[in-house]
Amino acid sequence: MFYRIFLFLVTLVIFLSCAAKNKNLGSVPPPDKFPTERDSVQVIDKIKFIVNLYLWQDFMPKMNGGSPPFYLNLDIKLENNSDKVIKNLRVEKLTLYYDRTKKELRTFDLECLNGDSVVAEIALQESKEMNFTNDRSKVFSPQLKEGDKFYAQILVWWDGKKKIITTIPVEVQFTY
Repeated sequence: MFYRIFLFLVTLVIFLSCAAKNKNLGSVPPPDKFPTERDSVQVIDKIKFIVNLYLWQDFMPKMNGGSPPFYLNLDIKLENNSDKVIKNLRVEKLTLYYDRTKKELRTFDLECLNGDSVVAEIALQESKEMNFTNDRSKVFSPQLKEGDKFYAQILVWWDGKKKIITTIPVEVQFTY
């Protein structure tokens, strides 16, 4: 009997760990209030964030006839206006929500386009820029309509603390 319970528990742990690897990251929670165009600049702990999100779905004909992939680019400009050096700032993941809702489209792993995804240090009054895209090795092909708009919740860490940055709503662009 003990052996069966042990075997069941081991199987359950293996199953859950595989499911967690195959399931996309846990969501970044939606905000209490929906973002508007006025939220294009955010200040958290005296760090100024200017965040630009660009979304598009590629309907160009493919040689292999695959589904139209969805892409995102995220540009973050930040300025340290606090009274201390910021250490180990990193952008971890991003969840897209349909505009003016808490309905999630997907959570994305982010890949830094200009170097390391961690900024070791940001001095007083120093500015930095970080650029990201989604992991393009994993094709995501949602069924979207022209005119669909989304905002993003972005999980950011610095000085060992978790913070969330919100983008303004942006429309998905379609390429044909």
